[in-house]
Amino acid sequence: MNILHVISSPAAGGAEVYVKDLATDLAKNGHRVFVGFLERASDTGRSLVFEENFLQELDRCGISYFFIGHECRQKPWLGMARVSRFVAVHDIDLYHAHLPYGVVFGARLRVPRVYTHHQSEPRFRRFIFRLFNQVIDRYIGISRRCADTLTRHTGREVTEIANGIDIARFPARARQLSASGTVHALAVGRIHPDKDYRFLVDALRALPDAYRSRLQVTIVGEGDAVYESTLKQYAAEGSALPRFTFLGNRNDIPALLNDADLFLMSSAQEGLPISLIEAAVSGLPCIVTDVGGCREIIDLCDNGYAVTHGDVQGYVTAVCHMLSDTTRFARLSLNAAAKRQLLDIDRVTQRHLDVYESLVNKSC
Repeated sequence: MNILHVISSPAAGGAEVYVKDLATDLAKNGHRVFVGFLERASDTGRSLVFEENFLQELDRCGISYFFIGHECRQKPWLGMARVSRFVAVHDIDLYHAHLPYGVVFGARLRVPRVYTHHQSEPRFRRFIFRLFNQVIDRYIGISRRCADTLTRHTGREVTEIANGIDIARFPARARQLSASGTVHALAVGRIHPDKDYRFLVDALRALPDAYRSRLQVTIVGEGDAVYESTLKQYAAEGSALPRFTFLGNRNDIPALLNDADLFLMSSAQEGLPISLIEAAVSGLPCIVTDVGGCREIIDLCDNGYAVTHGDVQGYVTAVCHMLSDTTRFARLSLNAAAKRQLLDIDRVTQRHLDVYESLVNKSC
């Protein structure tokens, strides 16, 4: 089968990394896989180094890619023409869009079209989805919450296929916590208001001294320079804060997760974050906000707490419970490692192939 995925850019986003892993696994299963990027990293100020590594990985796996063009945001008819030409030249059997622009670009195609919704909440009105219904043959939601939201907005049946990762890249390690030693906490995600690191700072600032003094927090992710500078200043205010370190964009996430004791997430909005899945399969206890599919991962792995976003005291309570009970901490780590196979990309790939084959066979 010849499969074309369309995504925003080769950047350090969860959806982008997920599509890369899915495309790679599809190629390993003997399919010809192509990736179309709406734009380059330089068009949106993302990391050029990450883009280079991303594209090199596609090259190593024999996955061809092309750039539709940043200008197609303003001139979508150009995107439609370029995608249609690519599909014809490469004899594409199935088209899979992972962003709304991708749905538009595929509007004139005569092959089965799939759209995956990667957010728990849509960023446009329902009538847009009614237009999408004229184009899309199958909708996919990356979590139960995403699928439910998509069902409400489209009025169509939605296939739920939870995100997965290549677990071989993330070795699991059982964590043991001393009663009074330093706790190395890691947060991974773009420096952006959606990740709401200010809420994380507020919650950790409210911790009792005995817990706050033990935490060393590392934040990994790229972001707007002005916003990042403001966040760093906010995190540095006050003398009673945990130690915060900002590492920027990194390509060694598996190693950073392996070195960490605890994973923290404070997002205001998510779909089903890849970084949380990576943390879980690495055996990390996690404290997250109950947005998107985050609770679904915590419930599946039984490895931590999901707290209402904005509930500072709830987050404080979760951290205190996590750090005060060393026996429970170790059990949460073992729970996560035991469920890692359920989050492997192989399972996700097979679910997608089931969808693809049913659509292609139906169109023949």
